[in-house]
Amino acid sequence: MGVVEEPCQDVIPVHQRVWRFTWALLSFLFILWFFIVLGINHCTKQTNPNVDCAVPGLGVFSFQPLRENPLLGPSRKTFIRFGALDPRRNSLKNEQWRILTCIPLHAGLFHILVNLITLVFVGARLEREYGTLTILGVWFASALGGGLWSAILLVPENVSVGASFPTMGLVGLTVVDMLLYGDLYVNKVVAAYSLFLVSGLHIVVGLMPNVDNWGHIGGFISGFFIGLLVLTRVEPTCMSQVEGGVAVKKRIDLGFKRRVEIYRRPLRIGGTMVVGLG
Repeated sequence: MGVVEEPCQDVIPVHQRVWRFTWALLSFLFILWFFIVLGINHCTKQTNPNVDCAVPGLGVFSFQPLRENPLLGPSRKTFIRFGALDPRRNSLKNEQWRILTCIPLHAGLFHILVNLITLVFVGARLEREYGTLTILGVWFASALGGGLWSAILLVPENVSVGASFPTMGLVGLTVVDMLLYGDLYVNKVVAAYSLFLVSGLHIVVGLMPNVDNWGHIGGFISGFFIGLLVLTRVEPTCMSQVEGGVAVKKRIDLGFKRRVEIYRRPLRIGGTMVVGLG
């Protein structure tokens, strides 16, 4: 039996180790936490509900006045209470743990809508290619990267939530994926336009109160550098096996050839954080 490697143009890389409920569960937890924070904020108890609160008919879940939070969400004081990044507390009170606690916080209804749509579509596609554990690792590392950038560069008078930092990390990872595997995209122009639109929406949201574009930039750079280290360019190939005088083509799963030994992944991610954030 002879075995010959030859080019195979129709191989589509699909990593099989995927948990189908990853992004649905993460979205549910984000939404649940948002409404818990919103309920404890309880705008109608803080102000005159008929004058100040946005959508006062929602009662305990009504939003802060639009002049205070145009994204339809809780107050700045509530965000600080639940662990949002606050430069003064980070440095003066040594509350560096806020780099972690800011991750599940969304600034408002519009913020969570933009973030979850991006997360579901970008995250789900990457997960099919590289597997659940890999993408969740990149997601979390990008969250830390964005949090560190925001903690260092955020204006002292501002506070920032961090739920969209890791999402921008996945956008950065997608850029690397397009650079390495652009020939596998059905329509690269549409993909590039979609990424540009998504990034633009997040930048606009980052201009609003309680959100920080430094964190978005830090998350993007972290995801990009991690992608350069974790993703490896592999040419699609097939195996032609001669069995009984008949050549039989067998596909090789590109996802298998892309896998990196499990013990090397945390080392690569750690090295990327040092390079990207140092």
